[in-house]
Amino acid sequence: MARNADLLAWTQKTMLRSRIKRTSAVAFFNGIGTVAQISGSYLYPDESAPRSVLAMTTNSGFDFVAIRLALVLRNILLRGKQELADHDNEVEANTLMVEGAQGTRNRFKEFRMRSAVPERRISVTSHKSSVG
Repeated sequence: MARNADLLAWTQKTMLRSRIKRTSAVAFFNGIGTVAQISGSYLYPDESAPRSVLAMTTNSGFDFVAIRLALVLRNILLRGKQELADHDNEVEANTLMVEGAQGTRNRFKEFRMRSAVPERRISVTSHKSSVG
């Protein structure tokens, strides 16, 4: 029961895109949680009260599957994270190369402009005019 409430709260908080998607996801997970509660009454009959071998075997099997799926998901996410890091490094290297090439080109352009056009020194002298 507690896992169902946690799953419903997590679904509502993480699916923020559209109201229809969030509503259908909450309904889907609520249905799955209800199926778990119904099947629990068949896994724990009164006849096998102290030991409940069938229930514990089923729970252990589901736990094993959940652990395996968590490990598979972890590997997928780590691989995706590595691909993103490689892509970011490649983009950063390309950006630095382009910026470096543009910087070299700009410096060469400034050098050409300075050497091609001689500086003109204009002297401003004050002229005294007699108004008179």
